[in-house]
Amino acid sequence: ALERAARAEFVWTPTDAADGAWRLDRGVVGLGDAATLAGIPGALVVGGRLERLDLAGLADVLRHAAAGQGWQRPLVGEVQVADVTIGSTRLGEARLRLAGSRESTAVDLEGAALVGELRQAHAGTPGLQARFARLRLPEDAPLAALADAFLPVEATLEVQVADLRRGERSLGELTATFDADGRAVSTRNWRLRRGAQRLEASGRCEQATLACDAQFRLEDATLGELLQDLGYAPRVQGGEAQAAGRLAWSMRPGAGFAASLQ
Repeated sequence: ALERAARAEFVWTPTDAADGAWRLDRGVVGLGDAATLAGIPGALVVGGRLERLDLAGLADVLRHAAAGQGWQRPLVGEVQVADVTIGSTRLGEARLRLAGSRESTAVDLEGAALVGELRQAHAGTPGLQARFARLRLPEDAPLAALADAFLPVEATLEVQVADLRRGERSLGELTATFDADGRAVSTRNWRLRRGAQRLEASGRCEQATLACDAQFRLEDATLGELLQDLGYAPRVQGGEAQAAGRLAWSMRPGAGFAASLQ
């Protein structure tokens, strides 16, 4: 256990290993002065630079941290990342601020394409929260694959994006909750709102049978534009719609919950 404050800086480089391993190029750990730097007595202070960071991988790290008893001493830090990614989708440069305690670990992210926070509770309400004031995806970003990248094997994920964009095109406000228990993946409270347009849905996919079932409601939407916004081929032109219904389909082997809709 650290009896005094600590300051650590590391430089990591990704390798070509099949397991996605990273190599530690250089680093430094200092004791004693970090408490003054952080303004928090007894804090562990982390700082440095990363060439690339996958947010889905970071979410896994936060979930593993939650399996323990939290941070025995406060964790604070700031890391500059040259290229933030979600799977193969690149979001560009961002600054990460870290804050850890016995109760939770939080990572604030700020860059041109995203402003938000990942927060994992260590006690109380379980699950990972991903909340963004802004998330701007590339024009060709596969939205379904992005959702699957974050889905855990056994956990809860809460998503809230106040301003979701694909390129410069606004998709509106997105909220959703995903649950996974090793047997099935389900989503509830799934809402996409842009002005008067609303798309609400819930669904469930069974891992053993690959059978999926979903209910949806659509209000004041132009169907063709909505499908294009979500990344589907624009086979429908126009189509002002208010509708409700139910869908049933089978997941493709190896495909994720959201990607199976493609």
